[in-house]
Amino acid sequence: MRFDGVQFRHFNSQNTPAIKHNMITRLLSDSQGDLWIGTSGGGLTSYKQGSFNNHTSLNETAITRILGIFEDKSGTIWIGSDGEGLTKIKNGVFESDSNLLIAGNSIRSFAENTQGLWIASEKGLFRLNQNDQLTQVGQSIGLDQTIIRTLHFDHQGTLWIGTDAGIYLLKNGQFLTPSQLPDFAQHTTRAIRQDSHSNYWLATEKAGLIRLNKDYQVIEKTDVLFDGKAINTIFEDDENNLWVGSHLFGLSQLRDSLFTPYGLPEGLTAQSSRSIYEKNDGTLLVGLEGGGVNYLDNGVFKSLPERYGLAGKKVYSMLEDSKGSLWFGTENGVTRVFKDHLGQEKIEVLTTADGLLSDVILALFENRDGDIWIGSFSGGLNRWRKGEINAYSEAQGLTDTIVNIIFQDRQSNLWVGTRGGGLFRQEGEHFVAYSTQHGLSDDLVFSLYQDKSDALWIGTYGGGLNRLKNGKFSQVRQSNGLFDDVIHRIIEDHNGYFWMSSNRGISKVDKASLDAVADGRKSQLEPVVYGLADGMRNVECNGGANAGILTSAGKIWFPTANGVVEINPQVNHVQQLQKKPIIESFSLNGQILPFNQLTNLEVDSGSIEIKYAATNLTRPENTRFRYKLVNSDKEWTNADTRRTAYYSALPSGRYQFRVTATNNGDWNGLTTDFFFTIKPSYYETWWFRLLVLSLVLLLGYLLHYFRLLRVEHRNQELQRLIRKRTIELESANLQLAKIATEDGLTGILNRRAFNDIFVTECRRVQRKHGSIGLMLVDIDYFKQYNDSLGHPKGDSCIKAIADILTNSCNRASEFVTRYGGDEFAIIFSDSELDKIEQHAANICEKVFEQNIPHPESPIEGRVTITIGVGIMSSATDSCMDAIISLADDALYQAKKKGRNQSVCLSA
Repeated sequence: MRFDGVQFRHFNSQNTPAIKHNMITRLLSDSQGDLWIGTSGGGLTSYKQGSFNNHTSLNETAITRILGIFEDKSGTIWIGSDGEGLTKIKNGVFESDSNLLIAGNSIRSFAENTQGLWIASEKGLFRLNQNDQLTQVGQSIGLDQTIIRTLHFDHQGTLWIGTDAGIYLLKNGQFLTPSQLPDFAQHTTRAIRQDSHSNYWLATEKAGLIRLNKDYQVIEKTDVLFDGKAINTIFEDDENNLWVGSHLFGLSQLRDSLFTPYGLPEGLTAQSSRSIYEKNDGTLLVGLEGGGVNYLDNGVFKSLPERYGLAGKKVYSMLEDSKGSLWFGTENGVTRVFKDHLGQEKIEVLTTADGLLSDVILALFENRDGDIWIGSFSGGLNRWRKGEINAYSEAQGLTDTIVNIIFQDRQSNLWVGTRGGGLFRQEGEHFVAYSTQHGLSDDLVFSLYQDKSDALWIGTYGGGLNRLKNGKFSQVRQSNGLFDDVIHRIIEDHNGYFWMSSNRGISKVDKASLDAVADGRKSQLEPVVYGLADGMRNVECNGGANAGILTSAGKIWFPTANGVVEINPQVNHVQQLQKKPIIESFSLNGQILPFNQLTNLEVDSGSIEIKYAATNLTRPENTRFRYKLVNSDKEWTNADTRRTAYYSALPSGRYQFRVTATNNGDWNGLTTDFFFTIKPSYYETWWFRLLVLSLVLLLGYLLHYFRLLRVEHRNQELQRLIRKRTIELESANLQLAKIATEDGLTGILNRRAFNDIFVTECRRVQRKHGSIGLMLVDIDYFKQYNDSLGHPKGDSCIKAIADILTNSCNRASEFVTRYGGDEFAIIFSDSELDKIEQHAANICEKVFEQNIPHPESPIEGRVTITIGVGIMSSATDSCMDAIISLADDALYQAKKKGRNQSVCLSA
């Protein structure tokens, strides 16, 4: 199996004749970059320069059952067998010396130091010196009475010997037996590896996988994830990942977590955390969903003492005011912990009985005047000033009463983010609204942050990131490369990076790039994304007034649906990709061509696919690609994670394809070039042009000998030939256009055609001063459909929906396209709003009436669709993104209403 970080490629005796047996026992990549493959019954196979060769069938070696392969410092390769002796390959020549045979023995492992080559076998430990003299060692301690499984020299030169009787060490010329070593050495050991951090990894039968430090102290044991009886090999790659190979549990990758998670095992009293806060003394507090408040004490979370008398167990917000009082916002009101004039600790609980607008408290904030602002769920805003509580709600301009966050900027403006009314700014005793009508991308605001340039950044739930600068809103969304349009929290670290939490994980983007996109100087971001692979136990983060902090120690914390995570932003969490991309295959019309056959290609009516990859074994999901044809493309094509480049209708010539990759947004200049040549079509060749010229001269000559009628007849014949060639060329172009614009599954227009048609329709409607609109169609609960019925059924469902949409849209101005996996888009123009609303409702009804079974759908167990419609009364040059955003917002509203319906929005 060959793995590039994303996919495995399988080589076996069926597809690779040089592999004579499918049980692969050993792999060795030698100093020349060649791969040696040992099998159990098929002998030795090598992989050199893209070609497999079996050496047993060539009578180079008689060994067929291979247990060990090793390359020594001189470049000699040693092959150990199962009872068939020892073979070496020196300078490309196979040698089998009878003096090296260990009769009837199985040779499993090798190791080398200045004393020679060490050989592990079923009958003991042997050493082969520089003169090929073989000596058995360790007999006095019983090494000749136990099966030796593995050998490993550590960084200090100590030889580790894994046997069925435990671990032996040869240290400073002296043998140490299992009884002389700690308990870890008492078990049968099949694999030993010292990693780049000098830790030892042992695969034992009874204790599972054990990690030791350099002083042989056990760091951890893992007998749950790994059964030591099943582990055959431990390997560290050049990215410091550890791989554990097993014959029962497959392949496992181990690496240190980039994030530090804290949850129930670390003392949290509930799994889901809602808020996180740092007191002035550095104490970290975590508000939990049903577990009250915990504080961090020497790496372990403990419950807040009961004397604090929290009003509720769900803690949504926390605050330490300028006088040292603690405030906790819960589902049952506010708990205030303070000291009276005598220094005695007092507890006060504030509820609706004391003047609060609601008992569910989502946000707490102290302004510079020492006032405490209290934001509630479905109540509005309260201000606590020296024990007096004032209320702010709809009468004061706060038209949405669910308050998510409260923030005061450096200009002393108080801002309030709400769940449906957008953003509000205090002016005296009233509040002024900033919503989607004023340029905000979404009216659900979760996060507020002011940067050093005094720009206000607004994180929304569905509208991405907004920037309010000089009174103008700018948006940065997923279409610009933002990881998610849901932003729970914005935190800027000391290096100028924005860390943002969402429902799908945590991302990091440099602020300079965000400003460039918001200013229109740049179109795409290159975010770094973090998730389960980085140590998070759940990628879903929780939003709210205290949804993340940058502590005084420079650490970043986020609450999640499974505990909290700690991040050190000063650590380079993503190691820059240092490997050039590789070209995997070149296909013409779906047929893979050998690399040595890529000259004089005929592609008049064909399509070219170039597959590439970049080996990234640590964070393959972060690898991004871009490519271009040198001397043809002016700009790079950003392929994102796609690993295939597509070309069609390329003119003749020699082409240089260039691809580069990154995994952290830094295009490091490591590029790979690839060449191919397209031969000219017949009408581009010199002989064809010469033929045409000869015909013209011949016609001129014949003018002197034939009558005018003959000349006219000849001209007609020439015109017929030209028309025939034109028709053939047009037919070929039509076929090529169909391939380029047709969706392979449904037969309707694809995403590429959607983009072209949308631009054309916008321009046409703009000339006629008409309206243009877009329906975004989403199959409800399609992931559950696929999971329960399988992908073939899912494909059939997608084709059925495509047929219904096509049959329902008969107007010449309606274009049905496939927009994504389970999404469709319908472009229309010059339609009245009420007719479009009815049209969308009819389409939903037709799909419902088809009664396509969907066992996982809550909507009567059948397949349904949800439609979002966006209409602009007048088109502009840049209306495409606006209409898509409008339709997307409508689709979101339709889903929020319960799906199986449509919502129309117009602008």
